[in-house]
Amino acid sequence: MHLQNLQIHKEIIRYLDKNLQTYVFGNGSIYVLALPSFPHSGIYFWWLFSHQNLDKYKIISFDLPGWIGESDDYKKDEKYSIEDSVELAKTVINHYTNGPVNIFGYSFGAPIALKIAADWPKRILRLVFVSPVIHGNKLG
Repeated sequence: MHLQNLQIHKEIIRYLDKNLQTYVFGNGSIYVLALPSFPHSGIYFWWLFSHQNLDKYKIISFDLPGWIGESDDYKKDEKYSIEDSVELAKTVINHYTNGPVNIFGYSFGAPIALKIAADWPKRILRLVFVSPVIHGNKLG
């Protein structure tokens, strides 16, 4: 499957009365939430996975609010917290599936993935970390 053949579905979902831009691609039934690194849009996973066989997988990603991308910045001048990003990611997961998911956390996405797995141990199948930024004391 090549990039030009890999269709991407863009969908706006609502989170705290704001728009959250999501991306879904792949044809499979195995869900993978791909959490982007700072300050990138989740759309780059489309390019990253473009040469993989996605007949078994459905990749979901999104633009974290306040970073680059098309999501509304719901936090504007407030301090960032990992808990906010975790709740936002859980909203994305629940929007697309009520079943088990795998999580791919790249860089800053890794601590978000780890916290989701700690909160939902029966719902998360596998975690993949690439270049993780993790501070154990911050995960509480």
